[in-house]
Amino acid sequence: MADYCQRLVIKNSLFFITITWRGIMNKILNIMLSMTIGIVCLTGCMPAGTQPPGEVNLVQLQPPEEGQEMAIMTTNMGVIKFVLYEDYAPNTVAHFKKLVQEGFYNNNPIFSVQKEVSSMLAGATDDVGNEGKVVTEDGEKIKPETSKDVWHFSGAVSAIGDEEGIFAKTIMSDSRFFIVGNREADTEILEQLEENNYPEKVISAYKELGGMPVYTGRFTVFGQVVEGLDIVDNIINQETKKTDEGQDTGIPAKELIIESIELSAYSFDDSTDGAE
Repeated sequence: MADYCQRLVIKNSLFFITITWRGIMNKILNIMLSMTIGIVCLTGCMPAGTQPPGEVNLVQLQPPEEGQEMAIMTTNMGVIKFVLYEDYAPNTVAHFKKLVQEGFYNNNPIFSVQKEVSSMLAGATDDVGNEGKVVTEDGEKIKPETSKDVWHFSGAVSAIGDEEGIFAKTIMSDSRFFIVGNREADTEILEQLEENNYPEKVISAYKELGGMPVYTGRFTVFGQVVEGLDIVDNIINQETKKTDEGQDTGIPAKELIIESIELSAYSFDDSTDGAE
């Protein structure tokens, strides 16, 4: 545990982008993109209730189990399938499934595409992603469920929401989520992982699969794309609207819609072009 109980300081400003659209500051994108001098907690320092330290078992590198629960997301750009990690993010998965069963995501817009961090964002209740829906029994947002066994590799499906707290910021999630596209992991961040004694398995996986290691400990990974990662990349690379000053808003220039999400079960016959 001591090896993991370090802190990673993001020293560069590659991820600092302020998104403004019609005078509205988009909170959710600032959380994702404003990491100029962020301090991200490593796996051994994750919140109480997460898995204890031990051998790293990277489930995203393994084939999904036959019958594992899966979401089939149909968009107007194509179909994306991702398995769900209920064992690693039980509350987040349960909340997502309840929203799916209620039909919340049907005809829900993909409100932002971010080429800089290779992510597509959806699941908001407003046009710019500032608000999400909560359907928990107590009406509270979901606490982070970070695990040493699931990471923000390419194809990771991750929950997002609002920052809460004064000094120690915690991201409490709701209906909003993002999917990491197929991108090479930032070499400077990987070097910092090595300096802070991250597991070699994790670093090697990021080098092989790509992804966004800068999100470590910040967001709950609750799924992994097993089919349609090319659709994710296509969505991310769509044109976006600009402000009058020419600033990229991240808002798609043409309508991008989640037409439906259905729950299903993974079969070995399914193609798997996501990170496994």
